[in-house]
Amino acid sequence: MKKLSLFLVALTMILFSCKPEAEKPTVTTKSVGEVTETTAKVVGQVTADGGADVTERGVCWSTDGTPTILDYRVKDVDGGLGSYDVVFTDLVPNTQYYVRAYATNEAGTSYGDELSFTTLEEEINEIDGHGYVDLGLPSGLKWATCNVGANAPEEYGDYFAWGETRTKETYYSDNNSTYGLSILQLQSQGYIDGEGNLTSQYDAARANWGGDWRMPTKAEQEELLDNCTWTLTTQNGVKGCNVEGPNGNSIFLPAAGFRSGSWLDYAGSSGSYQSSTPSESYSSNAYGLSFNSFILDMYHNFRDFGRSVRPVLE
Repeated sequence: MKKLSLFLVALTMILFSCKPEAEKPTVTTKSVGEVTETTAKVVGQVTADGGADVTERGVCWSTDGTPTILDYRVKDVDGGLGSYDVVFTDLVPNTQYYVRAYATNEAGTSYGDELSFTTLEEEINEIDGHGYVDLGLPSGLKWATCNVGANAPEEYGDYFAWGETRTKETYYSDNNSTYGLSILQLQSQGYIDGEGNLTSQYDAARANWGGDWRMPTKAEQEELLDNCTWTLTTQNGVKGCNVEGPNGNSIFLPAAGFRSGSWLDYAGSSGSYQSSTPSESYSSNAYGLSFNSFILDMYHNFRDFGRSVRPVLE
C-alpha cells in the first residue's frame, strides 16, 4: 500500500512537471465602426487563451500610435474567449485615434493589429467667416473655434502684445505701447473703456476679425475655467487642452506658448491666452489664462509678451 502511495505521488509530480507553460493569448483587432464626432465602437476577438484563463480583455488607444495598456484602455466587462465590443465616448472631434485589442492571462498581455480612425468634424456655426461653439455657459457667451491668425483649431495662429492689434518681429517692453501705463493712463489715452477692458480700437480680435468679435474679459475667461472640464490632450498631433462646456460641446486650445523678444517659448507645453482686462496692481501686466501640465489658472502676464488670442461673441 505504501509503495502504491509513493507511486501515485511520483506520478502526480511527473504529470505536473510535464504540464506545458501558459502562453500569451491570441487576440485580433477586428474592426472600427460607428464613428461620430465624439464616439466610436471597436470590435476585438480573443481566439486562443494560451492555456490559461484570460483575466482581462479590452481595447487600448492613443493619439500617437502603437498604444499599450500603459496608455489608455477601455476594459470589456466579460472575459474569456470570443468577440467583444468596446464603445469609446468623450472623444475629441476631428482627431485621429489609434487602437489595438488586447488580452491578458498569467503569461502576460498580447495585442492585436493596430487600426486607426478619425472622429468626424463637429458641426460649426459661423459668423463673418469664423466658426464658434456654444458651450452652454451661464452667460451664453460663444467661443471661437480658432485663434486669431489660425485656420484650424490646432494651429497656433498669431501672437499679440496686450493692447496691440498687429504681430511683430520682436516683443520687448520698449516697443509695447501700453507697458507701464496705469489704469488711469490707459483710460485717459483711450485704451480701456469705463468697465476697465480694451476698447475695440485696441482689441486684437475686433481689429483682425471685425464684426462683433472681441477678446474675452478676465471675468469671461474665469467663467470658462469655472464651468468647463479641461483635459490635456493631443489633436492632430498638436498638444493642448480640450475644453468641454456644460452642454457637452467643446473647443480645443493649442499649447501655443508665447513670444518674448524674438523667441517662441514653451510651444507644445503651455498655452497663454490674452484677456482684454489690465492688471489693477501692476502697470506692466494684464490678466490672461494660462495652462500646462501643472497649472490652469488666471495670471498677471507681462503686457509686452506676444500671446494667443481666442475671440468670443455675445
